[in-house]
Amino acid sequence: MPKVAAWLGLSEETVETLLAMADTEPEDVMDALDDAIYAMATAVSAAGEVDTE
Repeated sequence: MPKVAAWLGLSEETVETLLAMADTEPEDVMDALDDAIYAMATAVSAAGEVDTE
């Protein structure tokens, strides 16, 4: 998990908090969070592709 956190620019504490939320938050909140994280990962990936070209 630390590699994923670093790749996304998140602290390990943030990742741990998100994992804890997964056990307690309503499904619609988690779906919105999943969408936000996916969008962020897509942006990070796209930025990396631009940097390597």
